Amino acid sequence: TNGTKVISIGSIPVEDIFAVVKDLCAMENEGAAILLQNQFNFDGILQEAGVDVSSDTLEVVFETDGQQRIEQIPLISVQDYQAKITSPCTARYEMLDDVFYVDFNDCVINEELIHTADALKEAVDNGVTKVIIDVRGNTGGNSEAGERLFHAMGMEVPRYTRYIRTDGTELLRVEDMTNSSSYQGAVQNPNIQLIILSDEVTFSSAKMLCVWVQDGDLGLLIGRPSSNHASSYGVGPNVNLPNTNLNVSISSMYFERPDKEASQTTMEMDVYVPHDQDILSVALELLA
Repeated sequence: TNGTKVISIGSIPVEDIFAVVKDLCAMENEGAAILLQNQFNFDGILQEAGVDVSSDTLEVVFETDGQQRIEQIPLISVQDYQAKITSPCTARYEMLDDVFYVDFNDCVINEELIHTADALKEAVDNGVTKVIIDVRGNTGGNSEAGERLFHAMGMEVPRYTRYIRTDGTELLRVEDMTNSSSYQGAVQNPNIQLIILSDEVTFSSAKMLCVWVQDGDLGLLIGRPSSNHASSYGVGPNVNLPNTNLNVSISSMYFERPDKEASQTTMEMDVYVPHDQDILSVALELLA
């Protein structure tokens, strides 16, 4: 940032490290590429690129306005990073002035989620009109958890079309909920100004929540797009390969976003927020 770039890490040129990232890490879309550009400094990646990761710090060469400097930077392990980003709560809420803010960290239906949804419904019934649901860093889970928050606001979400591989055959079963007689499509609540906060680590069912808002015209997306495709695979068992013991996931279902004409890869943000700005602050300013 501010014109500063990394030249090398542990005497290895940064271009060589990015080449390893490109070879080893899957990038579904532009959001994933941006995510990997900002998270290439893990011990496993660095070691694969030839960096000595035996110490607690690494020598990093920076360059600003043509002038180079050397700094000793702490080494981040994958375990330490995961512990840092893991939230202790599934869902919590608070009032930020006249805005009902939901910090939604995991798509799980539990007491925290139910309590938050009940509080959201009560707030809407009592006249709250501004809502922010923050799914930054939410890696997904049960999509019905997100639906409960929309129901609390008197909204219905649009439906994905599901393509399901039938067990033991090459045939596909298509479930298109939009053809159901009971399907009423997306239902807005014109009294609610809804904003969803997204970033590159908004995955799976949390990413679906963003797509619902966009395809159903239920609110605004603010932040940065998910590293997942807008239409994506899922619902697959994990399998350990016998020779390498690597764990892989085999998908049995493809989820196609409700708006068939929209990009199937990347969600376009209504308001894109670069990394040097706080996404929540931008949203609050917009609602003020």
